[in-house]
Amino acid sequence: MVTVQVGAGAQPWLGAVYGCAGQQAVTVRLVDLPSEADLQLRLGEPPYLGTPAYRVGSDDLVVLVNRDSALSSLSETQVRDLFSRGGDGFQVWVYASGEDIQQVFEGLVLRGRQVTSHARLAGSTEQMLAALAADKNAVGLAPGLLVGEDVRAVYVWPQIPVLAISPAEPEGAARLLLSCLQE
Repeated sequence: MVTVQVGAGAQPWLGAVYGCAGQQAVTVRLVDLPSEADLQLRLGEPPYLGTPAYRVGSDDLVVLVNRDSALSSLSETQVRDLFSRGGDGFQVWVYASGEDIQQVFEGLVLRGRQVTSHARLAGSTEQMLAALAADKNAVGLAPGLLVGEDVRAVYVWPQIPVLAISPAEPEGAARLLLSCLQE
């Protein structure tokens, strides 16, 4: 059995985890905390990386709005201002600061600025996408592989690495699973 923790930004890769587990005859158990996992799947590199990490793919980080939103596109500066200052009649949605996708966004975009205190917190990518689909004035972020017809992209950071991080050199079932994910 391999314990796996999947960050919000790596949610699109969960199907690949189960597919590889089936091919390799490995049992996977999802856990909530990275410290409990044999493999942690996440979008982007964590702020501190002191253990082995392996690239298993990439995905885009996308700023999204409701398909009926008045916003058509944003510059990186406009994204930074909107998420750090709020306003302009838009409801900003973010993830908890410990989530992989939020860490990538803060590092790439906010660069030390704080998220607006008016932002709402999404507990999952599903909740984020539902909030954006329900409110034409909502703006948030998600992995590119999850963009559906209810939302549209207004800014994209392409090809953010998706990493599998292990507390030590993977062995046995964890190595088999990792090898399959890298194919």
